Amino acid sequence: MNEARPGLRWLGALTAYWLGLSVVWGSLTTIVLPRLVEQQVPPAIKTSALAFLSALLALVAIIVQPISGAASDRFVTPWGRRRPLMVAGVAAQLLLFGALLLAGQYWAVLGVMLLMEVASNTAQGPYQGLLPDLVPRGERGLASGFLGGAQLAGQVIGVAVAGAALAAGRLDVAILFAAAAVGVGALVTVAAPEPSRSPPSSAGPPISSTPAAGSHRSAPWSSRSGGATCSSGATTSGSSPRAWRS
Repeated sequence: MNEARPGLRWLGALTAYWLGLSVVWGSLTTIVLPRLVEQQVPPAIKTSALAFLSALLALVAIIVQPISGAASDRFVTPWGRRRPLMVAGVAAQLLLFGALLLAGQYWAVLGVMLLMEVASNTAQGPYQGLLPDLVPRGERGLASGFLGGAQLAGQVIGVAVAGAALAAGRLDVAILFAAAAVGVGALVTVAAPEPSRSPPSSAGPPISSTPAAGSHRSAPWSSRSGGATCSSGATTSGSSPRAWRS
């Protein structure tokens, strides 16, 4: 079927989760975590303690996100492939924000943040696959622009709000704001309807999605007639991604 051109409002809803997640990145990684570590370890090792925490979080992301993305390729539920894992990951992340408020020691913060990173990347993997599933091929550049803008805006908002909260001595407000941002953003994205499909045109044969001869690599947006490649690196065969419910 022919692909209908999505509206800007729909693209905005689809990137709302990325905006909220970027608020989390801006507030937690830039303001909240350095402050928590500074409060809980001796000054002589605070830089090493923060670096150790950051390295472990990056390692978790490298491992979990491709696994969750590949799992969503094969997930079959009445609610689609991507959204159930997104909802589960964000729900767990929100619970862990509450645990972070109660973490009074460095090792408690480390444990909570590692679990939060698992939960966050469980949601991010399917989300990375949701975009090429739903965004028509001709609109993927525009969608990428929305993502880039959401990421920059979210980080600026996160830093600004967390910085103001820190200046007021209310680090808990920064944590709660980050939780609210990612929760509302995920809700908007998950609730966004799929774009309508226009009926097939009788003006000519359908355009083949087979890549040109000599092509060896495809971008995360692209799909092939024998399968779909999503950003998690997993490939599923047998159908086009736009025939799937995500």
